[in-house]
Amino acid sequence: NIDFSLSLGLRVSAESMNREIESALEEDPDLLIVSLASSEVYSTVKAAASSTTIFSINAGGTDAALVGSRAHFAMDEDAAGYGCAAQFQAKFTPSGVSLS
Repeated sequence: NIDFSLSLGLRVSAESMNREIESALEEDPDLLIVSLASSEVYSTVKAAASSTTIFSINAGGTDAALVGSRAHFAMDEDAAGYGCAAQFQAKFTPSGVSLS
């Protein structure tokens, strides 16, 4: 059996994220999946990691292990940025427009 609960928010404050994590812990979950969008949630996530399994997604990959995330899932932002720049260059170069 899988009991799955999801809480999504657009532009959620760190304070709100901390409350959501603390509230989720009251339900004694098998694991939590969190975004590390702000260093202001790190201490709450680290505390949560002492009592449940944490996986992180999206933001915060460089700090995921520091707060107890077992694994981090996200796109490689450097690779995405360079890939995007290459696409722009490919579109503009034939027209003679320089991006430099």
